[in-house]
Amino acid sequence: MQSDEDLIYEDLGNAIKIQPAQEPTGQGLIFFPGAKVEPPAYASVLSEAAENGVTVLIAKPPLNIALLHLGSLDDIMDLAPEVDSWAVGGHSMGGVKACEYADDQRVAKLLLFASYCASTEVEDHPGLDVLALYGDRDEVINRQEVEGFENQFSENASSATLNGVTHAQFGDYGLQPGDGTALVSLSEAHQLISGRFLPFLLDR
Repeated sequence: MQSDEDLIYEDLGNAIKIQPAQEPTGQGLIFFPGAKVEPPAYASVLSEAAENGVTVLIAKPPLNIALLHLGSLDDIMDLAPEVDSWAVGGHSMGGVKACEYADDQRVAKLLLFASYCASTEVEDHPGLDVLALYGDRDEVINRQEVEGFENQFSENASSATLNGVTHAQFGDYGLQPGDGTALVSLSEAHQLISGRFLPFLLDR
């Protein structure tokens, strides 16, 4: 990761901050990595959000396991005082962790990559906007858990399945044991993913 004329990358200890060099929108995204995945693996797919004015904070949980993050959202939100509208999200088990914060009234949106909520946070926050993205070549995720989660969906929630995309292609960390075979390149997968989540974050 390297700052340039468009983006500023900072390692702030408990999170990686990616922010636009100019004209931030006041929107922020706190993102939790998948289990044992290094946080920088998500910089590529999430940088496009920063290019569109969103301040992105990728959490750095202990041992790269999001479920071990025991702090409050304030620990991360305080790293971006310029943000006044928050989304939380995550990949795989990182998404499960993000769901634990979804009932925080400061959180307006929940973004899930190949993930689901394991409990009822979505029901506890009826005004929450939710977008869940899946890959049709993902052979890691538990489909029954996904179906159970989607049954909780409110009118503010939606999901989409992306053709040719595997579980690991929601980040950039190589092949994952037990995953399916991708039918698209990593860059193509990230284009499909960003094409879905950017309008959701930016209300377009």
